[in-house]
Amino acid sequence: MAETILADLEVEPTWEVVLSLDPRRRYALSDVELDQACEALADFADIKSPYMVGRSPAVASLAAGAAQRCGLVDADVSLLRRGGLLHDIGRVGVSAGIWGMARATTAALRVRCSHPPRASSPPPTRIGP
Repeated sequence: MAETILADLEVEPTWEVVLSLDPRRRYALSDVELDQACEALADFADIKSPYMVGRSPAVASLAAGAAQRCGLVDADVSLLRRGGLLHDIGRVGVSAGIWGMARATTAALRVRCSHPPRASSPPPTRIGP
């Protein structure tokens, strides 16, 4: 009986399988809603340290400006802006106490430097025309 119950655990479910298990209706954010969600997440990441407030929107602005200057299409400019907003989202996984230390210990510095963990998916293969 245990083999029957545990047999499916060896196969990792795809994202679509996981989503199909949710009985609620799926809802996709509009571009405006996605931008607002990214901005909220960026602000949340930035408030972990008084020294970082406003940093993610500044990175997003620089990324979008560089993309426009390079002549990228609007969709790619938006993608890079969102990337700038979310670039430091790993900060939320580190205690605010560690970010706020005026003189961080060696252990605290290791924790600071360990965010974000290495991404498990490859980066986009194409950005631009």
